[in-house]
Amino acid sequence: MKIQAELDGEPIPVVYIQRKPNPNGLEIFPLATYVKHPAKEGSILPFILDMRPHLRQGDSAPKEVVRQFMRRFNFIIHTLTLFRWTIASRPHVVADAAFGGLDLLQDVETWGGVATFSMSLNNNGYIWDVLSVNVPPNSWRCAQNDKSWITSSHTLAAKNASLHRQQLISNAFTGN
Repeated sequence: MKIQAELDGEPIPVVYIQRKPNPNGLEIFPLATYVKHPAKEGSILPFILDMRPHLRQGDSAPKEVVRQFMRRFNFIIHTLTLFRWTIASRPHVVADAAFGGLDLLQDVETWGGVATFSMSLNNNGYIWDVLSVNVPPNSWRCAQNDKSWITSSHTLAAKNASLHRQQLISNAFTGN
């Protein structure tokens, strides 16, 4: 890909992402699930359904990749069914803060699926401000809206005594 990009006069498809084991690598978005292990009862194996490489600057945003996967899901399942693959329901979409957002959660729900996203403090910050007030270390607080979406703010204590916050949102829970 690097050689082809250079020949085409395009930027080299290397993405710098902080906190990654190799921060200057080719970014690939996988659509994955799991299957029951055929020989080991109670075990599961990962199974890749689709992949989208990030090859050119601006070719796709993380949320758009999830939307592309959702559009292709019916085709993928139909194709795999020809090989005796059966899945009864839509996948549970799990993604980090680069993907997480109320708009994408609504799209997943309209599509008939469920999702759990990590959320950035910049994304609907007022929710996280309310949920994180006076939450002690290693504790969390959550709220549920009229759609039964659950948002939660987690306060985590690091080894150096600093506090870190993690924000999650999900429509994957039912009940109270």
